[in-house]
Amino acid sequence: NNVLSTANGRPIMSASQDMVLGCYYQTMGLLPEDERERLRAFASREEALMALENGVVRLHEKVKVRIGDETLETTPRRILFNEILPDEVPFVNQALDKKSLEQLVHDVYRRCGRHVTGLFLDRMKHTGFHFATLAGLTVGIDDVRIPDEKAQLIANTGKEVEKILKDYGKGAITDSERYNKIIDTWTQTTSAVSEVMFDRMAEDQEGFNPVYMMAVSGARGSREQ
Repeated sequence: NNVLSTANGRPIMSASQDMVLGCYYQTMGLLPEDERERLRAFASREEALMALENGVVRLHEKVKVRIGDETLETTPRRILFNEILPDEVPFVNQALDKKSLEQLVHDVYRRCGRHVTGLFLDRMKHTGFHFATLAGLTVGIDDVRIPDEKAQLIANTGKEVEKILKDYGKGAITDSERYNKIIDTWTQTTSAVSEVMFDRMAEDQEGFNPVYMMAVSGARGSREQ
């Protein structure tokens, strides 16, 4: 009965943790743009799912499918996820992280009402747990990719800190300025290393790096952690 928050009207009932991870795994994984010419085309959802069941296409392979009055580039797993959506909701063709799933719950509620939203939440919970189990995602030390650029970024920061200390030694800056400049310099380096690391993890295992998936989907942890 309490799907939406009385404070702001946003959903308080939505997927979390492993459910988010399962839904994200199910709806991600498009092939690179340079393989566009090789896309297989199907006349309907049913035909695409039949091809999946018979091993003609991969789980996350980008395909062209006729849905309604238009032809979409999507994946068999996204088609399967859309099977749990009410008919009133348009086809969802994106990787669904925690925020996207919350917005989807809001859209279903707005279009279909409380009862249908409750049924959809149960189906989303089931499919999320199912695909989180099917993915078999776990975390190993090798999944945390250390970027090659890290050593150079740290070395450059070390030189910048030495310059700041020399300025302080000459009396060009105060002790307070020295402190703030060093903190700012290392903070910027931390952000730079974080950005590069996430870029490398996004490329690792064709985007299916477990640590990257857990953080970017909002299922577990965060970029800062």
